[in-house]
Amino acid sequence: MSNGTLEKIAAVRKVWGNSKMTLSTQNLAWDALSRIEDGEPVDPWFRKVRSEARRDELRRLANDEYRSDECRQVAAEAVGVLWNLERDSLMTAQQLDRAAVEALSRARKHKAERGKRTPASWRAKPKPAPSLTRLVWRIKQIALMLDDYDPKTVANRLDDEQ
Repeated sequence: MSNGTLEKIAAVRKVWGNSKMTLSTQNLAWDALSRIEDGEPVDPWFRKVRSEARRDELRRLANDEYRSDECRQVAAEAVGVLWNLERDSLMTAQQLDRAAVEALSRARKHKAERGKRTPASWRAKPKPAPSLTRLVWRIKQIALMLDDYDPKTVANRLDDEQ
């Protein structure tokens, strides 16, 4: 077996072991692994599993309430289009995979924009205005400090330049 074939089998195993994938996608990966062990060609099964994994990611993006509305809308539309294309057998597995890649890249573009917003809990909170009683107290303290100093004593300590 070539390195490329081994990498494809490893990718299918990774999908099978990924707990974020839906059960149907994991079952497809398990079925693909068992058929590959029985001697069927790796590439068609790899393409099927990879395409389904990408659609799974699109479904997750469409249902993730923390994503932007644009991201969720793009992902939901892509899931619907890919499902219709597969159902009507209008595209080959390779073409479906390319369409899934393009849809994911568009959805991820919107996903990246979401990261620019800061949560409300992290935003700087304005400082409260000082209370009127505190302001009055401070003014009185300043007035008392001025009474403590004798202007003549201070003037005697200063030289001409000061």
